[in-house]
Amino acid sequence: MSASVYEQLRDLLRAEEPVALATVVNGPRPGAKLLVRPEGEPLGQLGDPGLDRVVGRDARAQLQAGLTGKNLLFSDEAIKDIIRSYTREAGVRNLEREIGNVCRKVARKVVKEGAGYSVTLTDDNVNDFLGVLKFRDTLAHEKSEIGLVTGLAWTEVGGSILSTEATVVDGKGKLTLTGKLGDVMQESAQAAMSYIRSRAVRLGLPRDFYRNIDVHIHVPEGAIPKDGPSAGITMATALASALTSKKR
Repeated sequence: MSASVYEQLRDLLRAEEPVALATVVNGPRPGAKLLVRPEGEPLGQLGDPGLDRVVGRDARAQLQAGLTGKNLLFSDEAIKDIIRSYTREAGVRNLEREIGNVCRKVARKVVKEGAGYSVTLTDDNVNDFLGVLKFRDTLAHEKSEIGLVTGLAWTEVGGSILSTEATVVDGKGKLTLTGKLGDVMQESAQAAMSYIRSRAVRLGLPRDFYRNIDVHIHVPEGAIPKDGPSAGITMATALASALTSKKR
């Protein structure tokens, strides 16, 4: 979609009269969830137009809970925090459910403390109403570590940071892969190992360094299947770091 077309659609969505628009991005794969976010925007990456559309859901949930705009206000940061930390889906059902949970808890406080009770939901007090975070974004490590490399991953609900860990132990040249990797990523790991072997001298390693060691490559969150191209450079960097004992 060209920038000019996007701007036209964005202006339409900001118009006073409501406009319904939904786009499927990247095409549905067999067995994959259909992305039906307005403008094809994944959850967790909504811009201001997306937040504007959420306001309508806030108002509906407040009315259903018997609240008014004076009792409860949602800040933009609070909405973003709910999306990132309490919902992770291609649609908006869980978002509506969590907004409804907030409204019902505020309604109980209004009953206890009187109609004058008022609260503004911010990213600082969201967990007071929704509890412990259901989802946590993986953060890049603040301190570099040997054999640990941070890469990027694409998911149906947006992008995320994915770490790759390489460990070297005494052995007989075995390459072990864990983390529920698909065929493409397994081939990437093998290609990465072959690349490191072909560049052994330039890396300051003996030509036959692999004969007396075993290498273990692990991608965390092992219960989640992972596959796709472009992982080879991340794995090669992790291997080079582990084998040379240098931070990358």
